Amino acid sequence: MAYSTTSLLARIRTKAALSGQESQFGDAVLLDLSDQVLSEEITTLIRGINEDYYITSKDLAVTVGRNKYPIPSRSAMGRIHSIYLLNAAKDSSLLLKYTDQRIYGVDASGNPEGHTIEDNSIVLHPIPSIAGYLRIYYEYVPSQLVATSACMPITGGQETGILTGTPPGSWTTGNRFDIVSAQSPYELVSSDLTASEVAGGSITFTLADIDSLRLQDGGTYYVTIAGETCFPMIPSQMHYCLADLVACHILERLGDEGFSTSHTTAHNRLVNLANSLITRKKSDQRLFYPQYSALRYFS
Repeated sequence: MAYSTTSLLARIRTKAALSGQESQFGDAVLLDLSDQVLSEEITTLIRGINEDYYITSKDLAVTVGRNKYPIPSRSAMGRIHSIYLLNAAKDSSLLLKYTDQRIYGVDASGNPEGHTIEDNSIVLHPIPSIAGYLRIYYEYVPSQLVATSACMPITGGQETGILTGTPPGSWTTGNRFDIVSAQSPYELVSSDLTASEVAGGSITFTLADIDSLRLQDGGTYYVTIAGETCFPMIPSQMHYCLADLVACHILERLGDEGFSTSHTTAHNRLVNLANSLITRKKSDQRLFYPQYSALRYFS
């Protein structure tokens, strides 16, 4: 069963046997605990299996003479996956390998061939003498959980960029927005969007920014404030584990003596599910041998 934060809150209260009278466990507290469990136990485990969950990319314009560019602020722990140099038309790319900057002269310029990291910046070597783009692939931080009422389900307009729905009354063009999927594994579809208009029944984006073909695939998608979501960004099979692990934290706070055993059981279930994610492509991994090798008859 897949669920939004509304269903998540209901299951947490059921599993922790909360009667609804415990004022210290309001929705905001339970969602905060859920974010903690996601960050410390679940998404960390998923990223650790190295199957490219949460991978996305961002393009930064390369300026002639400028060799330092920021790592995307939404990358997990400030890490990057890979970097490509694109030409101005974005129809040609070159992988920029991680290199030791000392192999280049301090003032050397030309077509960048590699990069290094300084604090939270990517440094290109040599210094660019041409314009273009950096395409930075990185693992994004799953968004913070909020109530479903803080998000807008998209009901139409995917082909125009004028997305219909009912935006929360507090939204304005001064906000940045995301689009998230309401299907497992509830990934980030578009991020940090700027809206040209937020009306009573729609929100308007630049069509090229919203991956309109993806939004027309028949699925359900939501607009959210950037960095927020009403769907835990994990495979749906793990949603029960999230609720159970949060309930264990509550039971610990309430002094329940059985919380430790319950937590161990829930964590073991989570690990078993995570193991099923390896590999993402489940198929026969056939070994190929030279035509003259007798081993090819046993593959």
